[in-house]
Amino acid sequence: MNPDENLQRFRAVVAYDGTEFAGFQAQEHVGGPVRTVQAALEHAVLLATGYAARVVGAGRTDRGVHASGQVVHFDLPVPCALRGTGMISALNSRLPPDLRVLMIEPVSADFHAAPVQCDEPLLPVHHRELGGRFANEPSISLERPPSA
Repeated sequence: MNPDENLQRFRAVVAYDGTEFAGFQAQEHVGGPVRTVQAALEHAVLLATGYAARVVGAGRTDRGVHASGQVVHFDLPVPCALRGTGMISALNSRLPPDLRVLMIEPVSADFHAAPVQCDEPLLPVHHRELGGRFANEPSISLERPPSA
């Protein structure tokens, strides 16, 4: 990718069953790479768009940890044609069944997936609302309540 290209930042929310992942962050080991959430997302972005984007997560998880609403961001050149639900479908069709993109939206270039302090209350979201593989998981995630 040309460093002079105009980039659009995207915020995505992902869910995954971490049982078979070696955590979030991409990592190299003797004998080759290990299966991580970040590496799987970056590979799906490359296959769906043709661009090698670095996926930045809101945090790292260890081996076996699940997530039902982890925020990530990545940058793509503006000419990239995929947007909105088309991008969600394109990414999910290239991801393993234990990793899903739930939401994606363009954001300003200064957005960062790293956690920020929030004074709004958070509400539990049960995995059954995510459907599929996550429907029967007993744990919950937290999200902001809808605006009135």
